[in-house]
This record gives sequence, structure tokens and C-alpha cells, in this order.
Amino acid sequence: AFEEGCFFTGEETLMKKILLNNLLRSVENDVRRFNEGYRVLTEYGEKRLQTTIGEGLYTINGRIDRIDISPASKYVIMDYKTGGVPKKNDHLDRAGYRQLQLGFYGLLFKKLHPDAVLEGLGYFDINDKNGYVEIIGEDEIEGYLSDFEKHLIGLFDTFNAKDRLSLAEDIDSCTYCPFYVLCRIYER
Repeated sequence: AFEEGCFFTGEETLMKKILLNNLLRSVENDVRRFNEGYRVLTEYGEKRLQTTIGEGLYTINGRIDRIDISPASKYVIMDYKTGGVPKKNDHLDRAGYRQLQLGFYGLLFKKLHPDAVLEGLGYFDINDKNGYVEIIGEDEIEGYLSDFEKHLIGLFDTFNAKDRLSLAEDIDSCTYCPFYVLCRIYER
């Protein structure tokens, strides 16, 4: 930080105000959700989860930002967003599943807890006055996750059939792959 009089433009003060406002808005949103009876399942926060899809053929893994449990004992899976929230259509088949993260999160959780009822998949947007932005609602989740899983299996099958990509442990091969985030090889 620059001292006043030495290129000081007030930007640091403005940035502190913006960050403080965002933090206070996030806390207010959480307090409101807590008052509605929602609770954060802290045991899942950023914990590495792993499961298989395609009858055990493919392994997926990831870290879910946040899972809340509702007063009705249903689960809400969220990804924190500090920038813009992706559009709902980008999560759907008609858009080619441009957004993968919520689908991955939902599959990971549902495969590990098949009896759990999911209330929603969405984003916790710290810039939004309401905080939680639902993308996939309870009545859509089962169909969405089933379709998303089929899409992923098809994607992986296509990669493997063309020998363009084999999901290997060899990290040197992965440096050329535009889909390295899918298998998250760099997290190992």
C-alpha cells in the first residue's frame, strides 16, 4: 500500500469498503438462512469426494464448496461465486452442459448418499442480495443428474474410443489435454 501523497488515489479505501460490504451481505444472507432453519454441513466443506460412474468404469472426484441441510432434512449443494453466476441454460443438455461444476457436485454427493433427498443445486453469490441462487430445483434434480451422468459417460467414452485422450496417471500426457479439469489430475 502506498502512503498518502505518494501515488495515493483512494482505491485501497474503496476496495476495503467493497470487501466489507460483500462480507456483511454474505453474513446477513447466512443469518437469514439459519433463521429459516438451514444449517451448513461443515464436515463436507472442501472435503475431497470420489465416486465412480459408468458402472465403475470412470472415477470422478471433487470438493464441494458447501452443503446445507434444510429444516425438512433435504440437502442443498452450493458453489460459492464472487463473480457472475452462470446461467441456468448453460447447465442443461440443450447448451451441451457448458457448466459442469454443479453436475459434478450433485453426482458426487448422490452417488455417495443415494438415499439423500436433494432440495437444490445452486450458487451462493456473495454479490446477490439473496445469497443463494437455485439453478436446479428439487423436482428436476433426479432427471438432471441422470442426464448429466449419461453425458459425461458419453464424453469419456468418445475420448477413449478416439485414443485422443486416455485417462492416465501420466501427467505429461495431460498437459496437452483441454479437459484436464474434468479428471483433476493436477490435484493429485
